[in-house]
Amino acid sequence: MRRILTSALALALLAAFASCRSGDTTTTRSHGRAPTPSPTAATPAPPPTTAPCTPDPALAAPPAAVPPDLALALQRFTTDPRVTANRFGLSISIDGIGEVGTYQPDLPLLPASNQKLLMAMGVLAVLGPDARFTTQVRSAPDGNLVIVAGGDPSLTARGPNSLEALAAQVRAAGITAVPGALVVDDSRYDTMRRAAGWQDWQFPAYVGPLSALMVDRNRDRRDPAFVADPAVADAELLHVALAAHGVHVAGPTVHGSAPDGSTVVASLTSAPASALGGRG
Repeated sequence: MRRILTSALALALLAAFASCRSGDTTTTRSHGRAPTPSPTAATPAPPPTTAPCTPDPALAAPPAAVPPDLALALQRFTTDPRVTANRFGLSISIDGIGEVGTYQPDLPLLPASNQKLLMAMGVLAVLGPDARFTTQVRSAPDGNLVIVAGGDPSLTARGPNSLEALAAQVRAAGITAVPGALVVDDSRYDTMRRAAGWQDWQFPAYVGPLSALMVDRNRDRRDPAFVADPAVADAELLHVALAAHGVHVAGPTVHGSAPDGSTVVASLTSAPASALGGRG
């Protein structure tokens, strides 16, 4: 597609250049008769100017050698039956080197939701592929039970990495009653619930509200109260799970933080960021 667009742009520039060179040069004479007045012609517009084109030497340079490990990874990917069942193209570039690997790079395809690729690149570059996200439940000296959100995007309501699993750990720690409140500490992240570029039809239909405590991707509810403050609603799911495991919480579910002296009674850690990035 890049080569097609480049060719089309070149043809357009040539056509514009030819049009400028082929202006009307004919004149009319009166052959002795009085000239016939003609309507006053408008002042012709100055000819268009074209910015000088400086060829990019990189376009004429021979392609860079493909690193062997990248060539092998590309070969495995493009022959994977899970991939070959689809129409796809690849163009792989390395900063400072240029394009080092392709597969049908000019195949015209409809764009997909590619922003997740940039997000994954940012996470891997800043946090590293081995980064993990930990969610804790702490027993506070004031009688509260605090869930400290760690930003785990893979946390669910049920399953091995879930609020239900946290509730089971709390009960296994010997806690059967909480005299205080269930406190949710989501201070790891700010209170922005959506990105500036998200459109109304996308949020929350396709992406849930942002929060340090995110359960099932925060997509199970779309009501205004949940969209405005998903952390408390998600913590309510833990309240229900605790009750199901025989842990009674006397107080309400509120925002707060874990005070000094609180003890970790339950903890879950996500898969590494390199594994989380492969989830759709």
